[in-house]
Amino acid sequence: MSEHLLQGLVFGFCVALPIGPVSLMCIQRCLSDGVALAAACGLGAASVHGVLAALTGAGAGLLVQAQSDMSAAARVVSALVLAVIGLRAIFSHAPAGAATRGNGIAAAYVSSLMVTGTNPMTLLPYVAAASALSAGAVAGTLTVSLWTLGIVVGTAACYALLIAATRLTCRRAAPEAMARLNIAAGVMMVGCATAVAVGVV
Repeated sequence: MSEHLLQGLVFGFCVALPIGPVSLMCIQRCLSDGVALAAACGLGAASVHGVLAALTGAGAGLLVQAQSDMSAAARVVSALVLAVIGLRAIFSHAPAGAATRGNGIAAAYVSSLMVTGTNPMTLLPYVAAASALSAGAVAGTLTVSLWTLGIVVGTAACYALLIAATRLTCRRAAPEAMARLNIAAGVMMVGCATAVAVGVV
């Protein structure tokens, strides 16, 4: 029982570890809006990973179908969300690290849901995992439930560590350096938006 939970923790942490659109969102939100909104972004992504992990028990076919049914409009919306946040970071004159009242926690959570849920690359590890579970005939309800819980906690923990590292850097960096980091994160997010729009990411 604990083995499946631990496997989910490791899997979720490793899936969230590469720097991608959501990681950049967490970094940029932490730099410009504070820890709370950055954490909301991380929780939004962890929620999507939890749903995908739960669907894993239904087999790879359902996940592949979900990937093929993903509309071009959803990709465009995801790209627009990334682009808007990135451009805001580039051209904002607010000091980095200052919380922005106009951008609520709910909005940060939903934007992360959209970006994570419409990214086809998010599905790939779960398609492979579903195939492995089916081959091993171990995809029982309890197994998938524990695995799903582990993945949610693992992904959330990975984003929490990223946010904590960003926050620690903010405390030690000069305001000018923080502003440059915020702009750099914005530029990378615009680049990710372009990649999402053309189907690279």
